[in-house]
Amino acid sequence: MVSDGTEDSQSPHVAISASGRALAAWRQIPSQNMSIRGAWYQADTGWGLPRRLSAAGDQGWPQYVNAAMDSSGNALIVWDAYYSDTQSVTIWGYRITTP
Repeated sequence: MVSDGTEDSQSPHVAISASGRALAAWRQIPSQNMSIRGAWYQADTGWGLPRRLSAAGDQGWPQYVNAAMDSSGNALIVWDAYYSDTQSVTIWGYRITTP
């Protein structure tokens, strides 16, 4: 299990480097507000602990998660978030350099 298993997880996307490192990113659906989470995979240690990638307290409903990784193992996660109060959609991104 990659997610923490305490809440519903949806829309996973995985990016893999040529060296076998991977990043999984997904939408987490708790009872309060949704978030984007991610976890690294390394062949020698397996999956790391998931962490929040989206801003804490963001009131948007994130969806359509995508992940990509460059040849150095740096990752970029993008998603859109819908805001019901303004009826607008915003594109968000999060870059993770090789740990």
